[in-house]
Amino acid sequence: VPMVVATAEMAPVEFERIPADTKRAAETERTSLEVATFFKAKGNDLFKNQKFTDALEWYSSALPALPPPSASTSETNQPSEARDTRLAVLCNMAACDLGLGHFAAADAHCTQVLEDFPEHPKALFRRGTARMGLNDLVGAEEDLLAAQLVLPPGEPQVVTALNQVAFSKAYNWFGLGQDGLFDVEEASYLTLQAAVDIKGLPDVFGSHVQTMRMIHTGEMKLDKDGEQPQKLAESIQSLDEAFPESQQLEVTEEALLTDASVSEAVPNDQAPKPAFAGQGCMQYALDQMTLAGAQPDALMDARFVVPPVSRCPKNNGFIRVLPLLGLTRAVVPQVGDLAVYTTGYVVEKDKIGLARGQAAHAAIVVQVDLPSAAGEKGEVIVQSKISKASGRALRHPVRVIPPINFNVAGGGPYVYFYREAAR
Repeated sequence: VPMVVATAEMAPVEFERIPADTKRAAETERTSLEVATFFKAKGNDLFKNQKFTDALEWYSSALPALPPPSASTSETNQPSEARDTRLAVLCNMAACDLGLGHFAAADAHCTQVLEDFPEHPKALFRRGTARMGLNDLVGAEEDLLAAQLVLPPGEPQVVTALNQVAFSKAYNWFGLGQDGLFDVEEASYLTLQAAVDIKGLPDVFGSHVQTMRMIHTGEMKLDKDGEQPQKLAESIQSLDEAFPESQQLEVTEEALLTDASVSEAVPNDQAPKPAFAGQGCMQYALDQMTLAGAQPDALMDARFVVPPVSRCPKNNGFIRVLPLLGLTRAVVPQVGDLAVYTTGYVVEKDKIGLARGQAAHAAIVVQVDLPSAAGEKGEVIVQSKISKASGRALRHPVRVIPPINFNVAGGGPYVYFYREAAR
């Protein structure tokens, strides 16, 4: 019976009742092992046709026909065959449970197998799958990693399931979507709106912040030709005419610092390398990493949102440089990871999945708080350089962003994490 991954509840299937005369004939004409094997084969046929409820009926009838586990000793006639049949039946029952979305039952049946055979590959995989369905992500990952050790290297179903566990952790624990999409913390906009009034900034600044909010919520989309909306272009032009980009970022940094619950300045003695004026967000984040596996000629390229070399096209050039630095994509963030924020519609492909958008900001992960209880959210804290002209970095939640950096319609903001191989 193949491994089955259940993705949704299935409608109940009507029982195909086991004919009583068939049972009697089998029980009188065959040994107990033959009876169990016969019932198991009937269950297999029904399973292949996805009649999971009927298959369970036959599998359930196979178990009592077998010698009890305690009787399967070297003194019995067919100890290994009876044991193998029992384990196969229980594992097949788990497959049916998964097909019906009965994850607790699948967990229980697999556990019975693993109590007798702790390294049973299918039982490990199916219990891991069942625990995914039960939202026991830690338990699921333990079983799937154990299955990975006893199955052929790179078993596709296990690799896919482990990736799904990681994506589920990122979403359930931190609110980060499988494609990297996240909801921007409202404080990101509110602090900037407040700065308009406090500092007497031109109204165009507040208007632009609202335009950014419309982009990030999807209210403002690409036009029918797939181009950036005219209203966005006008908003950016008006803002640039009111005051230069460097001043825009200075205001953003100061605004975010007005709310201690949103962000705080990072003392330079609390970072591996200090921030300094003239340093961009990409350079600051990379300076906090060892980058022992980096190609020397890629280090300078990676300090720019748009690397100034012909081999790295403008769209997503920064993300394309990262493999040359010895960095690989990770789904569940850890302290020390590089967080790359993107926006827009450009798409890159990697071994884990799609990385969407054009790089717009970078940060270093400095704290990861797991949820304290089921149903609660954890938090990822990062440090980043908001203003290039400033000599300080800010510590803030990963979902707090400088909104005016993310001024491309079509998708996002997204955030992706990259890890040094040595870690």
